[in-house]
Amino acid sequence: MSAKIGNNSITWLENNDDETAADVSFLKQVLKRSPFLFLAKTTPETLPNFNFKTDFKYFYISDFITHFSCLHAKFMRRAQRASRTKCVSDVSGMMSSGAESLRNEITPTNSRHGSIRDSFGSFDAPPSPLATPSSPLAAPKSPVVVNATTLFPNTYKPTFQEDVDVTINYQYPKTLNVVEKFIRPGIDTIVHTTKTAAKVSRRLYILNVDAVYDDVEMGITNFKSTRLPAEMSDLERVPLRWFEGAFVNFPLPMVIVDKEGELVKLNDQMGKWEKWQSAVQACMDRVKEVRSIDKSKDCWELSRIHVTEEEGEFRVWIWKPTKANLYAACFRRHHDEMNFLPDTGTKIGESY
Repeated sequence: MSAKIGNNSITWLENNDDETAADVSFLKQVLKRSPFLFLAKTTPETLPNFNFKTDFKYFYISDFITHFSCLHAKFMRRAQRASRTKCVSDVSGMMSSGAESLRNEITPTNSRHGSIRDSFGSFDAPPSPLATPSSPLAAPKSPVVVNATTLFPNTYKPTFQEDVDVTINYQYPKTLNVVEKFIRPGIDTIVHTTKTAAKVSRRLYILNVDAVYDDVEMGITNFKSTRLPAEMSDLERVPLRWFEGAFVNFPLPMVIVDKEGELVKLNDQMGKWEKWQSAVQACMDRVKEVRSIDKSKDCWELSRIHVTEEEGEFRVWIWKPTKANLYAACFRRHHDEMNFLPDTGTKIGESY
């Protein structure tokens, strides 16, 4: 895989269409196999007006969902099938004039992730018809819309409030960081979310990264080797070129390097490679040392990685998404103010 180095960025050498497609296919695997939850939502063009029932649809979700939700993929598919016979009648026709009307109805204890009763449906199946109230088996023309309303019918309003806020106030390169409770059948924890609203393929999407606020985030564990989550089937409705735009506009700094730590491609959040080069090299040296002993792992997490005096310290994920000798590295700045973990969702402002 070849690349051309410019002043501030790296671009693939487009020798032919097949090679370019192979390069973009690798970017797809980088995002699909990421060691954190990456998802994307569509945004309505009607803001500040929007519809609870049809807007902010989930467009893409990575393989990490099976691990992050602590539910096996088969269980999630059963939940999705079960949801096809239900009607979300309580929100049918509901419209909002924006985030302000929602804010008045949300209490501080309302986590946008809801409770363990929420059904987390499968995202690797095509949409299915939604039954009508009068005839559960009927199949109207409108497909099921998978958004916060269908997934979290009891706690969807805080999610819409945040999505409106991000779409209007945190367009790329701005990012919003949120720390909040996350409850699922197999886990009760706190997550750190980073999101932005970015144009990908000429459409505005919310790009969202979720990761558990764990021992690595707190700096207790400085290094660990892990395995990437089980691979799920592809979402065929997502065009290949979409992944290239999602990588470039990813809300966190991300870079692709070879096994020696040499630059192959970086995204816009990283800016100039020279600023990150020594930090990436130090991380890759540690990974190479571990892989010389154990090649069974394909993901490595590091804490308190110093970049520059101005940038501070970062948590780093490094993963090997395919059999090729290429690695992806993603950085998220440590926020010392998060050392006191809140019980409810707390915004900590924008970064990068």
